[in-house]
Amino acid sequence: MILNIGIVSGEILEVFDEVKNPLTERELEVYLGHSQEKILMSLGWLVREGFLTVEEKCGNTFFACKKEANKEYMLINH
Repeated sequence: MILNIGIVSGEILEVFDEVKNPLTERELEVYLGHSQEKILMSLGWLVREGFLTVEEKCGNTFFACKKEANKEYMLINH
């Protein structure tokens, strides 16, 4: 399961690299096709590690990638 969280976390960062806009957990779920459980665990890890920010707007929770964190991830993994 931990390996899966790492893989999904990487996929989430790649989505943010393409989309460049804040997204909800549900949008990421639809975009990636992973379960809500895997998406939420991966988002939690990414927030904890400082890769993502969280913001509440109109009753929805939006996640956004910190530009410097995503740049660091992409340099390491590509």
